[in-house]
Amino acid sequence: DTLKFSDPNTHEHTAQVLVSDWMGYAYKKTLGEQSIETYKRGGELCAEIVTKVGQTPLATSYAVGDYEFPAAFDSMTTTTKAATELNKIVLSENGYFYNRHDRTTGEKLVFENATYRNGLRTLSNGENIIHMNGIGERYERSHGENIINKVTVTAYPKRTDTEEQTLYSLGEVIRISSGETKTINVRYQNADTKESCNAITSLMVDPVATTDYTMNTRKDGKGTDLTSSLTVSVVFRTAEAEITLTNTSGYLGQITKLQLRGYGVYQDSSIKAVVEDTSSQASYSEAELNIEQQYQRDVVAGKLWAKKIVGVESSPRTKLNKITFCANKSEMRMLAFLACDIGDLVKITESGLNLDGYYYYINGIEFAITEGNIITYSWILDDSAGISENRFSNVALEFSPSSEDIIEFGEIPSLVDLPDQSITAWCDVTITGAFCDIVCMWVDNAGGLEWSVGIHETNGLIMNLVMPYADNGGYWISGYESEITSGGSFVFLGVSITGTVIKFYINGVLKTTNVLYEPIGTRLSYSGANYTVGNIRSINPPSDYGKPFAGKLADIRHHNVILTEDEMMQVYTDGIGGAGVTRGLLFHTPAILTSKLSTLTDQTLASTDRVFDSVNGYAGTPGGSVVVRAIT
Repeated sequence: DTLKFSDPNTHEHTAQVLVSDWMGYAYKKTLGEQSIETYKRGGELCAEIVTKVGQTPLATSYAVGDYEFPAAFDSMTTTTKAATELNKIVLSENGYFYNRHDRTTGEKLVFENATYRNGLRTLSNGENIIHMNGIGERYERSHGENIINKVTVTAYPKRTDTEEQTLYSLGEVIRISSGETKTINVRYQNADTKESCNAITSLMVDPVATTDYTMNTRKDGKGTDLTSSLTVSVVFRTAEAEITLTNTSGYLGQITKLQLRGYGVYQDSSIKAVVEDTSSQASYSEAELNIEQQYQRDVVAGKLWAKKIVGVESSPRTKLNKITFCANKSEMRMLAFLACDIGDLVKITESGLNLDGYYYYINGIEFAITEGNIITYSWILDDSAGISENRFSNVALEFSPSSEDIIEFGEIPSLVDLPDQSITAWCDVTITGAFCDIVCMWVDNAGGLEWSVGIHETNGLIMNLVMPYADNGGYWISGYESEITSGGSFVFLGVSITGTVIKFYINGVLKTTNVLYEPIGTRLSYSGANYTVGNIRSINPPSDYGKPFAGKLADIRHHNVILTEDEMMQVYTDGIGGAGVTRGLLFHTPAILTSKLSTLTDQTLASTDRVFDSVNGYAGTPGGSVVVRAIT
């Protein structure tokens, strides 16, 4: 990147060399000619930006992305840098983009989607995680600097024209001499509404003579028509167009009409959502984080992220920020220096500092080679994105019948309208004669999923599942488990759903399924549903607290695959909080912060407390008087 030379008058001449990787190009390259893209995911958009930079990286690894963006590159200006657009994608996705060294190719550009850094990485059998156990030279820690008790998320709704519009119209007449060529740059503006906009370049129309431009010998449009002697060519860009005009006639020309037609993209008022912990603010003052999601059209994804951040960071904690090693002291230290890089997950243990096997992602590396080839290196660590197995502890939750006890997670898009899914839970139902909700996703009467359990005092335990369809809703019930006619102990329950094929499991054993109401028509979407545990509460309009759970719930897991009979039996055999099956696992609750386990056990959760999903860290809000119980 740069060379700085020593004083040439000295006997020894040295040069200081600054070497930049691919990211250096991203901070220099302007994306002036980038077109608006519609309905693309983060990985696709990153690939397009990298291509536009014009410097091909040696290797790439792009996740697809968890979110499909209706439009991207629609907030660019003529001076927008590639790195700026990459940052917009990262913030809109809740992901990561970085460059790391690669032992085969030298470097690799990486894009991680929102759910890549999850709790399952510490459980996967094939995960190669290096464990540095008590061999650090220095540990740099801080306490209380983590506090975030207010997060404001901003999304940017956009409108796109549904039919062709005039997006530029000539103001003043343009004089152009015989044989002269003029180039002008124009910004887009809807001719009817006068709104400024960007344009979808692929849908812009090349100007047509007479329809889009005219040239005469007089500026009032009279005189000799010279339109056939005017050549118009346009380079369409997202934020502006470059128009080249050439007068091939033998006369001074007056361009009296010039317009551009196409489809515009307009910025509506931004939408903000605020998640905060007022009790933390009262104790530690307000500490706010603002997140701008340029490519999100609503705040659903942002609120999930915000609730997770506030739930984890609203209380002061001690963080390990950096750890330093001497590579020459052991083979383990040297191999870690050579093999580990940005984005790797590492496990750090230091009993003297009470670091008991915590997981961290490497966010930065510093190293120095000193006299005698002594290598000292430091990892700059991040524990906020990775879900450490020490971060959360599995618990049971006790709900009261005939109450407003509930855990509300809000909308979780990854769990909505799954074509195949399996849900499992451990339940201790303490009353008979009423159905109570285990898991519910409901949007008024427009769509949803409701899984409930009840105990008949004579016939035994039974489950049901309700899902609305266009013409007639589906209602399925399991066969009775006659040996369970009262509560007092946990029972393992499971349900798998693929289309209208519903299978129920009790203690790992497949039960018969009876159709109480045959579904007719298409299944109704439950996009926008409020994911709740232990009760029902749809958001708009509210259908509140109609199925309160009676007893305890623990170890609820939601998969996006159909678990086999053997897998259902494995989850049951492994027991509450056991390894279970991670195939397709998207959601695992209830869990609470390990740091709060001792203070919350056997206590009623306040509305400012959080119940977590230990896969992606989604945070649920308690309602009513839910009590935390230890799993026994």
